[in-house]
Amino acid sequence: MSRRSSRASGSGGRSDALNEIRRLREAKLNGRDEDDDGAGVKKVSRIETYNAKEGSIYQELNEDEYNDLVRKRREELPFVEDDEGGMGYYDDGEEQYFEDDGDLDEEVVDPDDDVDPNNKKRQSSGALSSAYVKRAKRNQRAKLGTGTDQKITHMFFSKSSEKPRSAPAAAASSRHAKQGTPYHTPDEVYLYFLTCLFHFLDIDLDSMLDDLTSNPLDASLSRARKPPVFPSSRSATSSQHVSSSDRQFMQEYRPSATTTTERDDTDDVQDGVDNGYEFDDDAAVAPARESRVEASAATERALNSSSVPFVAEKPVDDVVPVDSVPSNQVGEWWNPTNDAEVDTIDTSTAIAADGEAPALNDDLQLFWTDAVEVRDRPGKLYLIGKTKDAQGGGFKSCCVIVNNLQRYLYVVPRVPDQHKETYSTMGDMPKDIQQQLWMNMHKDISSLLIPSCITDRKDQQTFRTKLVDRNYAFDLPDLPRGKNTYLKVKYPARYAAPHADVCAKGGPSFVRICGASVRPLETFLIRRKLLGPGWLRISGAQRVTTNHQSYCKVEYETASPAHVVPIHGIPSPPLTVLSLSIKTCCNPHSHKHEVVAFSAVTETNINPEGGSKSKGKISHFSGIRPFMADGHQRFPESYGPTALANDRFRAPQSLSIEMNEKALLNFLLARVQREDPDVIVGHNLQGYTLDVLMSRMDNFKMGGMWSRLTRLRRGLLAPLNQGEGWNEYRLDDMSNGRLFCDTFVAAKELLTSQSTYSLSHLVSTQLQKTRVEVETTDIPAILSSGPDNFVKFIHHTLDDAMFVLHLMHKLEVIPLTKQLANLCGYLWTRTLQANKRAERIEYLLLHEFDRSKHKFIVPEKFRDSKQSSKSVGKKKREPAGYAGGMVFAPKKGLYDNFVVLLDFNSLYPSIIREYNICFTTVERSTLNATKDAGPARRKTNLDDDDDDEDVDEVLVKAESDVPALPSSSCAEGVLPQVIKRLLESRKLVKQQLKAELKAGNIEKSQTLDIRQKAIKLTANSMYGCLGFRYSRFYARPIAALITSTGRQTLQRAQEVAEQECGYDVIYGDTDSIMVDSRSDQLEHAKRIGREIQIQCNKHFKLLELEVDYIFKTILLLNKKKYASLVVKETNDGVVTYEKEVKGLDMVRRDWCVLSKVVGNVVLDL
Repeated sequence: MSRRSSRASGSGGRSDALNEIRRLREAKLNGRDEDDDGAGVKKVSRIETYNAKEGSIYQELNEDEYNDLVRKRREELPFVEDDEGGMGYYDDGEEQYFEDDGDLDEEVVDPDDDVDPNNKKRQSSGALSSAYVKRAKRNQRAKLGTGTDQKITHMFFSKSSEKPRSAPAAAASSRHAKQGTPYHTPDEVYLYFLTCLFHFLDIDLDSMLDDLTSNPLDASLSRARKPPVFPSSRSATSSQHVSSSDRQFMQEYRPSATTTTERDDTDDVQDGVDNGYEFDDDAAVAPARESRVEASAATERALNSSSVPFVAEKPVDDVVPVDSVPSNQVGEWWNPTNDAEVDTIDTSTAIAADGEAPALNDDLQLFWTDAVEVRDRPGKLYLIGKTKDAQGGGFKSCCVIVNNLQRYLYVVPRVPDQHKETYSTMGDMPKDIQQQLWMNMHKDISSLLIPSCITDRKDQQTFRTKLVDRNYAFDLPDLPRGKNTYLKVKYPARYAAPHADVCAKGGPSFVRICGASVRPLETFLIRRKLLGPGWLRISGAQRVTTNHQSYCKVEYETASPAHVVPIHGIPSPPLTVLSLSIKTCCNPHSHKHEVVAFSAVTETNINPEGGSKSKGKISHFSGIRPFMADGHQRFPESYGPTALANDRFRAPQSLSIEMNEKALLNFLLARVQREDPDVIVGHNLQGYTLDVLMSRMDNFKMGGMWSRLTRLRRGLLAPLNQGEGWNEYRLDDMSNGRLFCDTFVAAKELLTSQSTYSLSHLVSTQLQKTRVEVETTDIPAILSSGPDNFVKFIHHTLDDAMFVLHLMHKLEVIPLTKQLANLCGYLWTRTLQANKRAERIEYLLLHEFDRSKHKFIVPEKFRDSKQSSKSVGKKKREPAGYAGGMVFAPKKGLYDNFVVLLDFNSLYPSIIREYNICFTTVERSTLNATKDAGPARRKTNLDDDDDDEDVDEVLVKAESDVPALPSSSCAEGVLPQVIKRLLESRKLVKQQLKAELKAGNIEKSQTLDIRQKAIKLTANSMYGCLGFRYSRFYARPIAALITSTGRQTLQRAQEVAEQECGYDVIYGDTDSIMVDSRSDQLEHAKRIGREIQIQCNKHFKLLELEVDYIFKTILLLNKKKYASLVVKETNDGVVTYEKEVKGLDMVRRDWCVLSKVVGNVVLDL
């Protein structure tokens, strides 16, 4: 590590050189040349007499000396370099070497810059020669002595810029004073240099300052327009200057380093909001003209708080008057937040009160929430979560770096030709033949891995191989089913795995290599038996004090994965959640979406298990920058005081007005890092918000600054797809240690009956409140139409953040996804993403096959390079290669008698248990298992709308490739064991839930209800993993067998209802049948349902048919299309009727609103 050393000469050296030059000049004037003795004998030039005094240009330091140097730099004042527009950055005293940020050296050429004929950018003005600078200093000192330019001097060196200085700094300033310079701090030095430069360039600073502080309305009053204004906005004919009291209030608002909370680590973010990201009233707020521009009707409604009716969830006595409630009906959430008035809860003991809090002894205890594997840093893993703060008594973020991960390969032996007739597998061979074959495979694997994979010489002889017994029960044709002997290969995961084609091709002594595509992260989770987020005991953890690789408060590292052990019985720590809402506009010139404003709401003390009624402290902060309709790049001067005088923004650091988008993004990143939330929640966060933020940061070439949204320091992130409005990025690369919760994704998975999932719709249906839309095209008009609408716009953004936070609690996203991750042994971050059901089941089965007493070789994610490259692209929906569920042809018409709907409980999971269907029990041919290489067959028409299809002929086609059911003598398979454990666990949880409800324990009952929902979702997703084409455990023959058995079960239920009980089945779909009771008496209909239920359940052991619904009236139109009135009966016997519509146009998301309204009106007639 090297650094340039100072080469400035001392005062003695300068005087000697001046004397030498003076002596030579006098000699030249006298007409003689001097020799070394001054005798004028020999003629010698100045160049020949010059003696170079060379010294060390770079200072060589070892690691300890460099760490001391970094510490000394941090103790000094931070160096803030002004890039553009007053937005600076913090120099932490060390080089950012942790990862290459890509092409950060490429500069954006300003079209106003002068370029030479060779298209080279002219040099910066900061490279002026020292002569020009000296001349500027002399001119500045001379002019300062005359008393002129007092205005600009006072602005640069006012008392507000002075800071307390240490003794060395004071001594340095005294030295500068002796030399006649008026600066004391590095900032003043920089400002002084600018002043000298302006004088050198002959710029009249006084006139410039007068122009900046003058009122432009006096000169442009004749050009003022008078368009219609918003009804609720105040009419302002001219912009007002900020008074001295207002400026004093704005100065008091400024965040500073002396008012921030103390950090737990000296290497934390000190460059956040406290060093440049603040309310810049001189830069972003200017005395510009306020223009009022017409906006759309939707925007006008959004800005008028009085035009929105208040819809409360339940009547309360102390309702806030309508006139004082802000827009979007969240006024009850914005109470005064003075610390003296709010009963805050200590987050260190709030959740852990039921059990003993983890203590840090010799081992580190970590509650891990995410495990990150970075592609560019192979061989190591980052466990990120929370640990107990021994000093503060709470919990703080923590990162543990696990080094020396291992890679495991399983080599399938090839039986030699001379032994094929005698032995079918290696396990049947004698020990001496096995040993010889082992040596041959070791030699072939060594030549394959070295040096193409294992490149380090010291590790080339340390990789290990041994013979192990494993079972195989899947569909690769060249792997024998059942138990066999394999060669296990182990070497460090920092080296690459063999290519997929090489693994599939095999070698002279082996058929194929299994496990090459398995990520070290998966191996770590499975072998260490980490079942989702929970507490870990990490032995041998060493504290990392320098060169942090994360943004966590504390950082440790351990030398081996074996040091990580899960522990149980300790309550989960509380979480901090940040709700984020952004407003964007499309730039008419670049056609890119730009960030105009954002709001964030932080809530502490959230129980990850759910059910807690205790509330932590809620805080918020917002940021906005100019995006005016009239093209102005500054807000009018009256905007700042009006916004800061609002009740919501009186708290310190709750509002920041930035001058440009880059400063706004930096402010957001710094505040997120300072808040250090465990979860960031937003609506359409994964599909829009994160991509827009990443695109804008990439546009400004901010390098690895984006990683402040996460907890792991990363470099430049390349986009997955280049878009016109914004780019798309891999969510797995962005979610490094911080959980990203998307209420849009959660609502689509949990609220399947909704026709739309917009924030306004969900707020109306789930929160019973009203949210008004603000058109993005009207945002410039809003920001240009006066301070009142400016404040209301920020209110609207802040309200959206509150709505998202409240919606997250309503849907119970955090506790539900945590339970799903714990049930499946899956990553919490991936559980929160969209369309991850199949992956959850994959990890559940991986854990099950690993803990089985018969060790298994499991399928790989991508079996060859062709399949891998095909799966990386977009997955288009393809028809299934087997028949689905049975759908009976409906007996169309209007039924005004009671109709009973009977449903099989968890039909497909129950079929797996009933008939012991598993990979290990079902005998299936290799031909059927590998037919997917060709084009997929069309799904059979058992559930299509074409009634002319011969159902019997279709059934014959569907059943042709279905394997037989397992024999009753087969041992219980892995799949039935998993489903049995899940269903029995859910039954036990539901019993505990009833007991807690009876005892009145609401919080405990809510936690149990969340758990039983998670178990139900997991059990019902088991079959989908088998039938999903891109699933790791995709098995088309087994999925076809399950659906075939389901069709037979539904037909059996129809026969029981019609032949044994004598009733008419009018419709059936997959797992349910509708029976016409021919009665208008509700009790009679219930009795008929119980009769069919009892009679049908006699034919099965584990399958159960139950009465699900009773319809008072049903209009049956076609398959999967009907409208009905469902009977709803309360515990006290009160009967009500609720409308239910399935499959009709009015519930389709792609149908027009008018058609939906007309259809609902017709049904209500």
